[in-house]
Amino acid sequence: HPGTLDTPKAQRAMAPETWETAVFKCHATAVSAARGDARDDLHPIRMGSAVVFSDSSCASAHQKKALEYGCSLDAVGQLAPALDQASNEP
Repeated sequence: HPGTLDTPKAQRAMAPETWETAVFKCHATAVSAARGDARDDLHPIRMGSAVVFSDSSCASAHQKKALEYGCSLDAVGQLAPALDQASNEP
């Protein structure tokens, strides 16, 4: 994805200090997102995901659990709209 920090282009565009800060921000945001899942009765593991874009904006999500696993919404898949929007911005 051209707007995410995992692309070589984004890494080259950012100073090392900025890159490290973005990685820590992304991790902290994913951990915080996982705390939004309060359905330990359905499954005891909490999952969160986050992405920090090259402009330092951030998107996050947590897994939405359902009684049947196949009906649950995974944390990474929920970031698709934010990734799609970012990829269409100039």
